Order: sequence, then structure tokens, then C-alpha cells
Amino acid sequence: MNPIPIWLGAAILLGSLAAQDPPSAKPDVETRWLAFLHRQQQILVDWQKAVAEAQRGAEAAGKDGKPVPAAARRPDFSDLRREVLVAAAEYPEDRKGRLCVLAYELSAESGDYEEVLDLMVREHLADETLAEIGPSLSILLERVGVEKAAAALARIEAGAKHPRVLGWLAYARYGKTIGSAAPDSEAFQTAKKALLAVVERAGDARLTDDVNTELAEKETFAIGMTAPEIEGLDLDGVAFKLSDYRGKVVFLDFWGDW
Repeated sequence: MNPIPIWLGAAILLGSLAAQDPPSAKPDVETRWLAFLHRQQQILVDWQKAVAEAQRGAEAAGKDGKPVPAAARRPDFSDLRREVLVAAAEYPEDRKGRLCVLAYELSAESGDYEEVLDLMVREHLADETLAEIGPSLSILLERVGVEKAAAALARIEAGAKHPRVLGWLAYARYGKTIGSAAPDSEAFQTAKKALLAVVERAGDARLTDDVNTELAEKETFAIGMTAPEIEGLDLDGVAFKLSDYRGKVVFLDFWGDW
């Protein structure tokens, strides 16, 4: 019997192994998302290095009287953003919300925000991941303009289901009243009551902290409000209270030694 040539045996073996291997599966959304986050961080690091180098160049150019080199004012995530959106299109609607949120966060221009926002309110209103853009809903007006911001908020309000999403939406809607109305006004109190009711149901720790902090600052430190009591010792070691100086002009100098 003639032995099988080594090259032929190797080819048969490799072919057999290849036939047993399953076709490469598409990575899950979580894996894809983490890979994009890693690239985002690398772009940020490279940009920071470029800025530092430009600053050193500017210092040297200033000494020599030469033109100062320019540096980008922010990292350029445009290519990465586009790749994230292309990747998002490969997954079912109920699985790609996280990628859409990342694309939104990588946006820089008004049109970029509009594109991703339209996708999210069209396909992901029932998705909790929409809450991840909640902190930026209050500045939506600045990003996409009055008309488009109003339309997006209306669509979210009409179709959103998750309490976290509705909580951030309420903060965006009532935040202006909270920030501009006097704490003792009916408008402020009405907005506060409505907002706190929604926030309580939302169960979002960051939202709760943001709302409570803003309310505390407005109700405690707003112009016209009575300052909180402060007690201490003066430079002579004599105890004093801020209320002892009610009706007088008081200059407070807070400092510490660490």
C-alpha cells in the first residue's frame, strides 16, 4: 500500500477541522459597545497629547516670534460615530439602543444630534437605554433648535414607557421653571410637586441627586432667601452666629487648610 503523502494528509486534516468549526458569529452588542468605548478613549488620549504638543509649540513659537500652531478644540469622533451607527443597523431594534446612545454622545453638530435622536424616538421609545441621554434633554434646544427639540420631546412624552425616561423628560420640562421662578411662587411650587412625583417613580439615582441638589440650592441660596445659620469663633475666639448680624451687610470668607 502506498502511504498518503504528508502534504495530502495535512490538507485532509485541516479540511476536516475547518468543516467542524461553526461559522464565525457576529459579536453581541455588549462586546461591540465595549470595543467602541475603547476606541473612543484612545481618540481622546491622542487628542490630549496633540493639545499638549500644540501648547508646547505655542510657547516655543511665542519666544521665537513665530506663528502659533493651532490645535483642535475637541476630539474628532465623526468617523467612529458613523461606524457605531452602521454597527447599530446590524442588530434588531430591541438590542441596539446602547449603540444609538453612544452615537448620540459622540455627536458634535446639530445635524448629528438630529439624526440619532430621530432614530431613537422612532425605534427606541420603549427602551430603557433612552434614559441614558436624559441628562442632555434639558439642553436639547441648544443642540437641535426650538422646533425640533419640541417635536422630539413631544414624541418621547407620547410614546416613552419606562419610568426613568419619563423622569428625565419631566426634569427637562420643569427644569426651566425651577430655575427661573421664585421659590415661593405658585409656578415654582407646582413644578416642584409635579417633578418630584415623577422622579420618585423613576428610581434613577443620578436624576434624584440632580433634582434634589437644584431644589436645595434654589430654596436655600436664591436671592431673597434667608441664609442658613452659620456658627463659629471669631479671630478673638469669641463664639458668634450669622443671625447675630441680621439686617447688616456681612462679608463671608470661607477658606480651609489641607
